Amino acid sequence: MILLMISWICFGLFCSNIAKSKNRSRLTWFFLGVFFGLVALLIIIFLKPLPLLEDEIIIQQARPNEPIFDTTKDFNFWYYLDNDKTQVGPISFDALYRKYLSKIISESTYVWNDTMKNWQKIKEISIFSKNSKASDITS
Repeated sequence: MILLMISWICFGLFCSNIAKSKNRSRLTWFFLGVFFGLVALLIIIFLKPLPLLEDEIIIQQARPNEPIFDTTKDFNFWYYLDNDKTQVGPISFDALYRKYLSKIISESTYVWNDTMKNWQKIKEISIFSKNSKASDITS
């Protein structure tokens, strides 16, 4: 009985790892591997990988296998002006950059943090302009 349970878990782990490499849900394929064993393993092996989302492509082109930014070093509170010129914030740099990637804010959006003298457009800030070139490649 214990050997059977160990083999179920092993099939689940194998399916989960293969699913990750094919941009598929690891959790779903873990349970499929546990319940259907060898059948699930054969199916996931022969499935084609899912295409990456646009943001994931930008991140991989910027620096493969590394995050775009080390946001753990940026402890500043960021603010931006929305379309109605209303100040929004404080938010973390990571949250600001996610808004930029999801096109909630654009290159012409004004941003500010306490290390800056004046409000600046995102396209004028070096860390954003470097990565906007990566997004132009995928467009």
